[in-house]
Amino acid sequence: MSRIRFEGTVTRVFSKGFDVLEVREHQGRQFKQKFTVWGDAPAQGSQVIVEGLLSLSVDEWTGREGDTRHSVKASVNQPNVTVQSAPEQQPVEAWNGDQGVTVTGPEWNAEAPF
Repeated sequence: MSRIRFEGTVTRVFSKGFDVLEVREHQGRQFKQKFTVWGDAPAQGSQVIVEGLLSLSVDEWTGREGDTRHSVKASVNQPNVTVQSAPEQQPVEAWNGDQGVTVTGPEWNAEAPF
């Protein structure tokens, strides 16, 4: 496997990893490439730098007209992820006894009000 280094935006987070979209420009045209990174995920929307081992596989699928199509899936194993910027967390309305309390982040009081 070869080593790769790229920058991008976390577009999807799932149980064992996350997807990163890299956008590059060449001769006035914009090119996008998606990588699946296997490891602990930063928040969705984060700007990251990823270094790791590149793995490519050919994916076969059926197009709209019923023809067989192919694409390449790019995965990164043993990643070293540096978060450049994370998205702002929105306030979450949480229940706290008799009154509603506004708390930022996912660590709000999860007790049931009954």
